Amino acid sequence: MSISADNPVGLKSVDHMEFTANERYGHVGKLFHSLGFQKSATNEKYDLYDQGQIRFLLTSSTDESEHSARYRKDHGEGVSKIAFRVENAEESLNIAIKRGGELVQDLSIEETEFGPIKRAAIKGLAMSSTNSLSAQVKLFIRG
Repeated sequence: MSISADNPVGLKSVDHMEFTANERYGHVGKLFHSLGFQKSATNEKYDLYDQGQIRFLLTSSTDESEHSARYRKDHGEGVSKIAFRVENAEESLNIAIKRGGELVQDLSIEETEFGPIKRAAIKGLAMSSTNSLSAQVKLFIRG
């Protein structure tokens, strides 16, 4: 989908959701498995679970410099990031900021075996006037 009045940031789809847990190898991984998700990739920070077009990155960290550790400390376990696919990461990011989005991660490009992945993050929406949700929204384009 391209940028339009009905789609001002050019969202194409949800790419994945990041789920922050107390531990990566505990009950959340078992829950994903019981719901039919398969672990399809892993590295030192994440386990990727997918089923059809639905993907969850499962993460856990005690490093306070990382978003997942701060999220878990403030909110407990839950979805801490939502990553959207967009047509043009740079343009979508600029429009989101012009519309009031707060940049929390500059645009970066990661070269992968599947082609370049561009990423940036804006702060999530407030839940109420006294309790802001620290979830991040990532804008991201593959290839």
